[in-house]
Amino acid sequence: MARCTEFFELARRIHRIERLLNRLHREVVQGLADGDLDEAFNSRFLVPVGRNIPDHVMLCELRLRQVPAWEIRLASAEGEDGEIRLSH
Repeated sequence: MARCTEFFELARRIHRIERLLNRLHREVVQGLADGDLDEAFNSRFLVPVGRNIPDHVMLCELRLRQVPAWEIRLASAEGEDGEIRLSH
């Protein structure tokens, strides 16, 4: 029973993160379109938990950079409905 509860908690957390990433995606697109967000926007923060290597932290980064449109294939990172999905 505990494993089942852990699985559902993990699924809920992943779903919440996916929703937040999709909202962030919409906000970034809208911010760039409205001119409210600079194209050189960068953000980073540390996550003080690393499971695979003891005494390490995780670095989470978001950066915008210009690349040619033909170089990017968004379909590989998005579901068929255009929503961001986490690989787990």
